[in-house]
Amino acid sequence: PDPVVTFERAVDSLGTNGDASEYLFYNVFRAKTNSQLKNFFRDDAHLAVILVTDEEEQSEEEFGSKFEPLTFINLN
Repeated sequence: PDPVVTFERAVDSLGTNGDASEYLFYNVFRAKTNSQLKNFFRDDAHLAVILVTDEEEQSEEEFGSKFEPLTFINLN
């Protein structure tokens, strides 16, 4: 699929009536540790994640200190 069109559709589908809970780091962690996605991530590639939110990030508060930003960066 065309990645630009896919991205544009994803952004267009964003709304303002979602859950107030923001688990940005936790959701990235879940994607990286999901066994169904193991072939998506390559060891020789960089991972860039763009996080857009209007709420305070709550992963550390709900799931522990491993989601503190500097600690999270070093997770494999």
